[in-house]
Amino acid sequence: MNSLPQTYPNINALWGSVLGRTLAAAGLREAVICPGSRSAPLVFGLTGTPGLECIPVIDERSAGFFALGRVRAGGRPVALVCTSGTAAANFLPAVIEARESGLPLLVLTADRPPELRDCRAGQAIDQGRIYGDFTVWRTELPLPEAAPGVLRALRQTLVHAWDRCRRPVAGPVQINCPFRDPLVPVERDGGVAWPAELEPDSFFELGEDFSSQSSMPSAAPKLPDWAAAEDGLIVVGPHSPENPAGWRTALARIARNLGWPVLADPLSPLRGAGEVPYRISGYDPLVRSEAAETLRPSFVLQVGPLPTSKVFREKLEAWSPPGIALDAEGRNPDPLHRAVRVWPAGVEAFARGLPEAERAPSPFARRWLEGEAAVTAKRAELLAEAPYPFPGRVAWELGRRLPAGTPVFCASSMPVRDLEFFLDAGDSGWMVHANRGANGIDGTLSTALGIAHHGLPAVLLTGDLAFLHDSNGLLLGRRLAGGLTVVLINNGGGGIFEILPVAKFDPPFTEFFATPQAVDFAALAKAHGVQCRRPESWEALGSLLAAPVAEGIRIVELVTDRKRDAGLYRRYLRALGAAWAG
Repeated sequence: MNSLPQTYPNINALWGSVLGRTLAAAGLREAVICPGSRSAPLVFGLTGTPGLECIPVIDERSAGFFALGRVRAGGRPVALVCTSGTAAANFLPAVIEARESGLPLLVLTADRPPELRDCRAGQAIDQGRIYGDFTVWRTELPLPEAAPGVLRALRQTLVHAWDRCRRPVAGPVQINCPFRDPLVPVERDGGVAWPAELEPDSFFELGEDFSSQSSMPSAAPKLPDWAAAEDGLIVVGPHSPENPAGWRTALARIARNLGWPVLADPLSPLRGAGEVPYRISGYDPLVRSEAAETLRPSFVLQVGPLPTSKVFREKLEAWSPPGIALDAEGRNPDPLHRAVRVWPAGVEAFARGLPEAERAPSPFARRWLEGEAAVTAKRAELLAEAPYPFPGRVAWELGRRLPAGTPVFCASSMPVRDLEFFLDAGDSGWMVHANRGANGIDGTLSTALGIAHHGLPAVLLTGDLAFLHDSNGLLLGRRLAGGLTVVLINNGGGGIFEILPVAKFDPPFTEFFATPQAVDFAALAKAHGVQCRRPESWEALGSLLAAPVAEGIRIVELVTDRKRDAGLYRRYLRALGAAWAG
């Protein structure tokens, strides 16, 4: 790290510099910064710190989700900075998603000094607790001063905040930062000297980082006979591990040791990679089948949250098998309230506790695998004849066409279900991300752009309403160091509601649930200098998917009829459920 100046124009300049350099020494590499006046000391401090990439974003809501995309892509905390007042409030949806998804986010909210609060000074609200219980930790810094003890306290608070957003439970941390004028680095009273009592170089030597060392158990639980069961099931829900390859290796060891089938949610690292044996992608149609009772498990090893499928959840609730749920943070991941105990360990720690052994799949596991083969074949047969551009086949084509290793982000609502119903288990190494902590449609485009930034060419699968909800994300296009292909399913409204019971009640269905829109997406794209293509066949779409754009944003718009699609969903899911008779 470059040597520190010996004097600073004013105390805020010194304070901001110490903040930026301390966080960089702790491990911070990226800061997403929204414009504003009160946050100027933070901006000058962070942008003046060597080794930090600082990314300006106009819209705070978009900025929050772009930061989450960077966290998902890089696995390390990102700083998120804003000015005082309602700017901080616009971070709330991203803070909620970070908490519910267990993503480390460091939120720096600038604030007015205490004497300007509760007196109608303007742009001053009670923001120290603005995120309520959605932060894993929060604090307010003191007003800046150059006393050695106060600077040491600043350093310690920042390092503790960095650690707390990663452990023991990863999530968002808020640091409220009050400042008096002058906010910019203009000289005041001859400047402020670095305290002689503090040695500048050693001040930022922070010691050993213990945050990667888990205190969780490293041995599998010794429950009576659970591992000996021949009709056990491994259920893997949405998960975004820091090291997907190592995570898959550990899960493969568990699967081989137990010989149990592995149900692979599309938002887990399993659906698109082949290292793990006995993978099942067709669990939703299989539990719809008349032979579903032959697939009933006596024990379930649950990894992370349950898959999205409502039909699978209902069947699991009806079966109600006992089990263990792995959650490294000790959270309860079972909304079905079965006889499940949470084992507070990750997949890797759990795998280390199992003996080195391999068991051939049991007759129970072979039934699941036979059903998977039948569903996969039927899925290909049905979708090969699907009319263009049925969204279920779009999801299927992603698995067939995307280059190996392509990062994929998926909007909540119908696109997640398209992947769950129709995406085959593959081995191309792609990874699907989604904001399924709180399951909202907030920040869909911005999160995808965060994943694409500095990464491989990425793909976003989204509906029209989720895209419009975050269309301000297009402003990030000129800052994007990478490429994002947006596969936009334009069905003129909320397609998922067409397959729900509420569709039978019109009015008010069309106006208040389907919420039709008639946006010209090509014109919207042109206003932001973004490409927009509208392929007219499966072959043309396949060509675009096979070569995602490497720089900038490209929208691939697919115009479809949500009412026609609703009928196709029902027909295809019935046919898939009948594909295997046991």
